[in-house]
Amino acid sequence: SRRPDSNSTPTRLTKPLRRSSLTLSDEIRHSSPQLHNPRSVPSMRGHPEFMQAPVFAPEGMENVVFRSDPPDFGLQLHTILGAANTGVGCTKDGHSVFTTAATVGIMYDKKTKEQQFYYGHSGEICCFAQHPLEDLAATAQSSKADTLINVWHLHTMVTLASFQDPHGRGVRAMCFTPSGDHLVTVGKDTSHSMHIYLWAKGELVADARIHSEEVYAIGFNPFQSAMGVTCGKNFVKFWDVAFNDPKPKIAGKNGIIGKRGVVQRMLCIHFLSAESSVIGTERGDLYFWKASVLMNVVMGAHKGPVTTMSGSGSLVTGGKDGKILVWNQADLEAQRRHPECNPSSCVDLAIASGGHTSVQSICLPAPTTVMALMANHSLWEVNNGNPILIRQSNGPSEILAVAAHPTLPHIACVSEDRTLRIWDIPATLLQSITLSHRSRSVAYSIDGSKLAVGLAGNGLLVVDTTTFAQKLLRRPSAGPGEFVSLSYSPTGMLAGASTDRFLEIWDGATGRRTNTKVQAVVTHMDWSADGTVLQTDDTNHCHLYFQSDGSYISRPLSVRSAVWSTWSCRLGWPVQGIWPPNADPHHITTPSQVTSVAPCAVPGT
Repeated sequence: SRRPDSNSTPTRLTKPLRRSSLTLSDEIRHSSPQLHNPRSVPSMRGHPEFMQAPVFAPEGMENVVFRSDPPDFGLQLHTILGAANTGVGCTKDGHSVFTTAATVGIMYDKKTKEQQFYYGHSGEICCFAQHPLEDLAATAQSSKADTLINVWHLHTMVTLASFQDPHGRGVRAMCFTPSGDHLVTVGKDTSHSMHIYLWAKGELVADARIHSEEVYAIGFNPFQSAMGVTCGKNFVKFWDVAFNDPKPKIAGKNGIIGKRGVVQRMLCIHFLSAESSVIGTERGDLYFWKASVLMNVVMGAHKGPVTTMSGSGSLVTGGKDGKILVWNQADLEAQRRHPECNPSSCVDLAIASGGHTSVQSICLPAPTTVMALMANHSLWEVNNGNPILIRQSNGPSEILAVAAHPTLPHIACVSEDRTLRIWDIPATLLQSITLSHRSRSVAYSIDGSKLAVGLAGNGLLVVDTTTFAQKLLRRPSAGPGEFVSLSYSPTGMLAGASTDRFLEIWDGATGRRTNTKVQAVVTHMDWSADGTVLQTDDTNHCHLYFQSDGSYISRPLSVRSAVWSTWSCRLGWPVQGIWPPNADPHHITTPSQVTSVAPCAVPGT
């Protein structure tokens, strides 16, 4: 194949050659006739091993001795926006709230508005349980084999116990017993087996099979510690466990629904007395039990599933309808006489949050205070019926791209829900813009005055970051292409790379656009400090260079000493040290050049 001429027109099809098409001596010989001994110029070729084109050392670095050890500085996690749907808990003094996100446990102090993090897991945390007497938490890590369970202190973040749970497919639910000595887990195996541990020793002391259907919740009665309940898809099961024995015996029996209720999904549990419990159902009903027999039913307490329950002298329920209902003791007594009783108070968090969202989990730091984690990952406090937003969230949708403001502590992100959100670090939402199409790329201009957003259908939107005025630079089409990488130059040029293998460059002053066909999808781009050269990485693992008019630079040695405005490319001379030997091409997704000690943003999962 023949290499493209460097003076080709911007719209001409250009096909930069792969590594196999060009020898290193040919590249150097054609690159710079001013070099008397071109073979003396060091090149990075084959590191990482999958890279398909050579890059060269900048002038003055030919004889640099490279350090083999990593730098003595790094990043420290400062803030996590949002939380996973594992639940919410509170410390005994009510000052701090506990949630999880990915592999991290999060402690949020409501007074100082600061976060602390627990890093004891290497895999995603799938569920947690809070100790009934002390500020301790147990967290389980997702795994296809044995599941790692850690018990740790909520204030010191110190791991007190760590052991492997032999559930074959991970843990679905878990809880501490009322004494706090035992930890009970429910697995995702076909029998949804129950394991009971002396957690301080990590010792499995008893186990039992629960049901072939999926289990949603487990709990033990604080008024009668030997009594436990599991509920799930179309079943309720009551358990009697002799915890005082060295090897506790377990006896279980199915709940008797009779004609009072309907067999349906049973979602959450709360205990009212030594013999009384209440279960929330898929249809929004509350089922009140005495021992293992259903005694009373409140029909339609919520419009939709009852997702969570808690209480301290009263019963608090949360539902998919976004409402929190409080049932005091008088309500519960009236319920026994009249099934159609009403709660004493109702707070609609779906309305307070500005859109429909369900209540995912609740806890009670005080008798008149409810902490609620919503399905959109926002955190609310309800105090005497008044809702207060504690922590905003980016929502439950996956974050597809993120960009940091060049001078201000602002970050912009686009999500699967077709929303652009602009945040003021650490946790203030400045603006939320609904997009017409999905976006996978976003970029700030060098001065931060503009924000470019790539849209599906190769649409391009530019947002003024002061007024938030929007301008469509290109209207989306019905085609399959979409921009996956955007980059502003210091001179106001905007480069965009799309999935249909086009590299487009807009001139900010004239509005002129050039369009270059490339051999593979460009995934990363950076401009030189003078705005004349664009470097790119693509899916063929080639590190290539283009002029500001879109023409391909066939002699990379000629730009080896270019100073770059940013650096997000995975390949290149200054980033070779980030790749370990024999690295997988997907081992590193993107680097970022550090120009000052300032916060940076990383999208979660």
